[in-house]
Formats: sequence, C-alpha cells, structure tokens
Amino acid sequence: MRRSRIDILADMLEAAKSGSTKNQIRGNLTYKQSERYLQFLIRRDLIKAQKLKGKIHFSITDKGINYLRGYKELKKMLFT
Repeated sequence: MRRSRIDILADMLEAAKSGSTKNQIRGNLTYKQSERYLQFLIRRDLIKAQKLKGKIHFSITDKGINYLRGYKELKKMLFT
C-alpha cells in the first residue's frame, strides 16, 4: 500500500526528532521527492535546517511536534 502525503510528512518529522541528515530523513523517496517534501516542511516551519560540522542537519520544531501529535491521535482514533 502506498503512503499518503500526510504519512510521508509524519515519517520525515519523526526522523527529524533526533536531528537527522538529509539521507536519514529521506524515507525511501527519490531525491526529487525528498527535496520537495523537505522544502514543504521548512516553508511551513515544521522542521529547521542547521549546519553542523559541515553537514546540514534537520530538526523538528514545536509546530512539527504538534503536527505529529495530532497525526498520531487521528490515526489512533481511526484505526483502533
């Protein structure tokens, strides 16, 4: 079964909780797809990018944490 856009965003936010690099956050997407989703998340202030030791790391923002919380609650209501 294909993941929905909402599921992909949640997976990427989950990966960003631990301060992930671009390769760690990609989530089985093509380069082009992952770039599009990353830009979407950054523009909406759900993740932020920081340069650490010469590499870009992504971390989740408070707004991103709220998104994940709502996503998990909705999924729980619908599928349990």
